Amino acid sequence: MAKKRLTKEELRRDPVRDFLQKSFFWLVEKKDQVILVSAILLAVLIVIGYSKSSHNRKNPDAELTYLRAVTLFASKDTTNSYLDQFRQLATKYKNTIYGKKAYYYLGVYYLDHFNNDSAKFYFEKFLKSKVDDKFLEAAAHAGLAAVYENKGLFEDAYKEYMEAYRLALTKTYKGLYFYKAAKCKELEGDYETALKMFKEFKDKFKDHTLAFKASQEIAFIEGLKEAKKG
Repeated sequence: MAKKRLTKEELRRDPVRDFLQKSFFWLVEKKDQVILVSAILLAVLIVIGYSKSSHNRKNPDAELTYLRAVTLFASKDTTNSYLDQFRQLATKYKNTIYGKKAYYYLGVYYLDHFNNDSAKFYFEKFLKSKVDDKFLEAAAHAGLAAVYENKGLFEDAYKEYMEAYRLALTKTYKGLYFYKAAKCKELEGDYETALKMFKEFKDKFKDHTLAFKASQEIAFIEGLKEAKKG
């Protein structure tokens, strides 16, 4: 009997995914923002990406290598043994969906290890591969944004976060990307646009985990404007 394909609504109720989302937002409060976005988001995307692709198994060897690699990656394996597996996927199985998804994970690896040029190369290669996975596509744009933030290219980072915001399929991630886009405008020195965006964030994402931080940003920018008047 054919395996029933999971619906989007069923995926949204996935308890594993719910747990990973809660873990992600707890870590947002505790860890470095630039490295965190892609690395923790990865754990959520593993569940979603596998659920979407498991009904169409065209290369079991590539799939097995892929599952091993992402499991080790998500478990924060300190030996980095997953790296060779991702590289194998990106070369030997480059024409499979797993090989193409490996580009994204290699981008995350290099971003986490402060190799911005290699991270940029793999995120862009993943996006050019046209894999039909909006979650990973949005995450890859967010990864590129983090690369640009590291380089101090805040306008480019802003554009990538806004593209990630456009592609994101859940309000949780739309809010995250929109907030970080607003932060880029603040770092760029465009306080008027940043203030407008943080206020818009408060209107659109009242219950978001970052709502309190958005209020703090609003208060900071408005205080800065008053100080300049004096």
